[in-house]
Amino acid sequence: MLGLLLLGMTMQAAAQVPALDPEPGWRPLLQHEGLVFRYIFYREADAVNDGLVLRLTNTNAHAIRYRFRIVFRSDEREHVEEVAGRLGPGEDITGDLEGLFWVPFPDGAPISEVGLRGYEVTPLAEDE
Repeated sequence: MLGLLLLGMTMQAAAQVPALDPEPGWRPLLQHEGLVFRYIFYREADAVNDGLVLRLTNTNAHAIRYRFRIVFRSDEREHVEEVAGRLGPGEDITGDLEGLFWVPFPDGAPISEVGLRGYEVTPLAEDE
């Protein structure tokens, strides 16, 4: 599974993304088994390099464990990061402290595409 976003002036999804109630600044990326992925793209996030922050929201009434790979592309290059964690019912996380902010090409190369691979959502029992 690979959902890709083409980043540019129009920032359009390469695959159809379900309609979500957007919050200011956050753009929908994917919704899978009650886990909602949103993002904000930052051109020159550190004053030089492009960056991206994800926001994950568990819309389920139960806790979940999630796992995915986020893929960044720039021209012929690709940078992949593994992400995994746990979210309680209705929990929402974002940002660098949660491991959800990246500047994948610190040499000034632009981010041209972002995608998710191998995304998995596992429901958890109350005591897990």
